[in-house]
Amino acid sequence: MTLDIVLIFSSALLSIGIFGLLTRKNIVITLMSLELIFNSVVLAVIAFTRYSIHEDFILNSLTNENIFHVLSGNILGIFIISVAAGETALALALVLALGKFKSTVELSDLSEMKN
Repeated sequence: MTLDIVLIFSSALLSIGIFGLLTRKNIVITLMSLELIFNSVVLAVIAFTRYSIHEDFILNSLTNENIFHVLSGNILGIFIISVAAGETALALALVLALGKFKSTVELSDLSEMKN
């Protein structure tokens, strides 16, 4: 699998996520679209890290700095996934509160919760 294929897949995920974010009014589908966007970014970061490091560079000199360069994309990916999980947990709590008081989960009903 080459970098081009991974980036094409990542851009397809990004475009599907943006399309879902802009066209849907359901909060749950909006959250899933945000997760698609975050996952496309994680996929692109890990792909760039994977294909930018040369294997002979890794095998010839294993030091702490080289190991950090190899794992930096994975560490950033784990950080993005953990932030997205926290964001989703908070948003689902808002969805449950909205469903309890309004019995609907549409984005247009969020403006009524200001008072």
